[in-house]
Amino acid sequence: MVDAAASFDGNRVAANEAPARAPASSRGRLTAAVTDGTGLAGYAEFCAWALFAPAQSASWVSNWAAKTKADMAVATLSIEGRPALSLALEVVRNGPFRVARLAGGRHANGNFPATDPRLLPAVNGPAIRSLLSSIATARPDIDLVSLERLLPDLDGTANP
Repeated sequence: MVDAAASFDGNRVAANEAPARAPASSRGRLTAAVTDGTGLAGYAEFCAWALFAPAQSASWVSNWAAKTKADMAVATLSIEGRPALSLALEVVRNGPFRVARLAGGRHANGNFPATDPRLLPAVNGPAIRSLLSSIATARPDIDLVSLERLLPDLDGTANP
């Protein structure tokens, strides 16, 4: 799998940066898990109180998955067993590659993953890399995780 974040040039607005290290109170208690389409039920539970863009709502994602029969993967980063960030991804073929992208592809615009804003300060670079590593382990058929059309922030919360 390609880690596009590894080649990022770092020209991001400083206000949108997560802290370089997780707070001491949450360090070491991050877990990442990846499920198939059956994980959409857990995703829906998280979305009942999470912050997300419309195209990442549980209703939108489940309808997209049902209508398109998409190969889905739900990747969730948790802190002390509580979801902090969850990605509902569809796996599609693009030429010779299999790409995991936010459900909806180009139909989804202004993306912002389902998040718990209270836990986001602990979601830093190493945490995101652990989530990507979990995706690579659970789904070795995926060549690239592509998170496109992301909002820089939503309701005052920076996109992780």
